[in-house]
Amino acid sequence: MTSSLPDPIAAAQRFFGSAEFSSILTTVIFGTLFSSHALIRMLGNPGFSAMVATLVVAALLSAISQHREVSWSERIPLTVVVFVLWCALSVAWTSKTGATLSALNFQIGVALLGLYIGAFRDVIQMVRALGNALRVLLGVSLGLEILSGLLIDMPIVFLGIEGHLAQGGPIQGIFGSRNDLAFVAVIALITFGIEWRTRSVPPGLAWGSIVLATALLLFSGSAIQIGVAFCVAVTLLAMMAIRRRPLAERRNWQIVFFTGAALAAFLAWMFRSPIVTQLRATKELETRLTLWQSVMDTARQHPLEGWGWVGAWPNGVQPYFAINFDDGTRHQSALGAFFDLYLQVGLVGLALFVVLLVVALVRSLLVATSRQSVVYLWPSLVLVALSITSLAESTILTGAGWLLLVIAASAASQNMSWRNRLRPTLADLSP
Repeated sequence: MTSSLPDPIAAAQRFFGSAEFSSILTTVIFGTLFSSHALIRMLGNPGFSAMVATLVVAALLSAISQHREVSWSERIPLTVVVFVLWCALSVAWTSKTGATLSALNFQIGVALLGLYIGAFRDVIQMVRALGNALRVLLGVSLGLEILSGLLIDMPIVFLGIEGHLAQGGPIQGIFGSRNDLAFVAVIALITFGIEWRTRSVPPGLAWGSIVLATALLLFSGSAIQIGVAFCVAVTLLAMMAIRRRPLAERRNWQIVFFTGAALAAFLAWMFRSPIVTQLRATKELETRLTLWQSVMDTARQHPLEGWGWVGAWPNGVQPYFAINFDDGTRHQSALGAFFDLYLQVGLVGLALFVVLLVVALVRSLLVATSRQSVVYLWPSLVLVALSITSLAESTILTGAGWLLLVIAASAASQNMSWRNRLRPTLADLSP
């Protein structure tokens, strides 16, 4: 007598390999990484690490169940792999092996989650999942700010909410700082705008989400992210103008665009002090300049290899404790991704990361200005936001910022991979 019960392994494969599971898992991944500050405050670092590890296991089971549907050699950006390998090599020379191994585990875990999303979800599916997650997180942030600033008129200390909504801000939401809230709001604006243009959500929901993200961006009072939003808007207008040109003319316009972008980036860096002053962020600039000088002085002691990868600065670990002690502060980063990279992984790691970022950015911009669907604008605009933010924050190196970078790099790699173009050539040469 044969059993009518399904094979447990086949049933598990169908469950983990289903489109519904991938969709839910993607939304949960975005929600978890973007709400990391609140989760760590509630669960502690061990609890949050356990959540990320569980998501990695779930993603691996889902990937294994769908392994026949994806060619991993085409989906994994080699620039991401090389950068992570260099960070891993820093274990050999770091003086704090435990901190480096812990940071590497988190970095690799988040990278695996990003590669999973990039490999198994289309861009529109990524946008929908991220939009759903950010609507909830921004809504919760606004609700708690209203509770703290208007209803009970007292801070919610364990979440870092100071309750300044009645004074017009600045507010932090559940993200820990006004700059982090503003960064999430900018990413949300990009995502909600793509949702509206692709009609993937009802127009009322799309516009309500855009209003929510805009309000939180303004109430955050972050001059840095308001400047980022302006640069993203200018980039969007430029790309839309190129997309309207005839196909035969687009290559020339793309060259003009990249040349202008490079020149604008150079000028913005050269005149960063007047720009920040005009944005009324002089105090923030002074804080960053002081910190950057300390970071540069420390980094020059190990210029090529750095002090060892640690991601977010651990408490009580050198040289980060000494930098904070000299400045009388408690920074958890160098407030600038490139300064953090120079300090932690040296000039070699900094160069590898710049190659990763530039290759992903160029690929995504070429795809966005060549493909007909507006959904391809999302990776390029996210990368523009990450790139500009990295000049004044280290968000791109850890957590949600690192996740978005890996996803965008993976999406760009799929559409403009040199390995895809090489395969037909190799096939023609084979006997």
